[in-house]
Amino acid sequence: MAASSVDVHDLFRASIVSVFKGWTGLQLAVQNGCGGPHAMEKADWLVQAVFNWFMENAGIHPEELEEFIADILNAEFDTIAEDGSILMISQRICLDFDCCKSGNTDAVLERIRTATEANLQNSVQVQTEDSNEDMEEDAGGAAVRDNGMEAMLENVSNETSEMDLQQEDGARAGTSQQDDTAPQDGEGWTVVSKNRKR
Repeated sequence: MAASSVDVHDLFRASIVSVFKGWTGLQLAVQNGCGGPHAMEKADWLVQAVFNWFMENAGIHPEELEEFIADILNAEFDTIAEDGSILMISQRICLDFDCCKSGNTDAVLERIRTATEANLQNSVQVQTEDSNEDMEEDAGGAAVRDNGMEAMLENVSNETSEMDLQQEDGARAGTSQQDDTAPQDGEGWTVVSKNRKR
């Protein structure tokens, strides 16, 4: 099919479908029934809601779309994606919309052609210790995490731990110096006085 004979509205809708089929977070929510018994229909509705939002509004930015999708994901699927994937898919959808709008349909067709569906086989369940009984979980009572995101999360966790240790070492060095010179009151509190230059 030649690019010139493609209806840009149908192409943009197909692009949204392609993006959502490749989004592990949404597909896991649907597979695990996070949207209730009609999770699949809600996923189809989400495609239409995003499409309509673009048709009814001008100049949608990825951050706005990210918030819009996150609100729907939370309200309709009782799911919160904290892995940065919503911004990534929002950027892709906005890019495809801009390409369709400018007539660069070949680029959108190529992205759809080369897109892959979410590989749910690479996802693992992680047991949670959530005491909130109001939250819905999957049938096994576990949260689901994508292995692809697991390595990134581990790296971020390691970097954060290193920063925390460095801050603790700095704080200990500062307090040990303070503890030697600062008087304590009767209840064990350290009395801190204002330093005055003389």
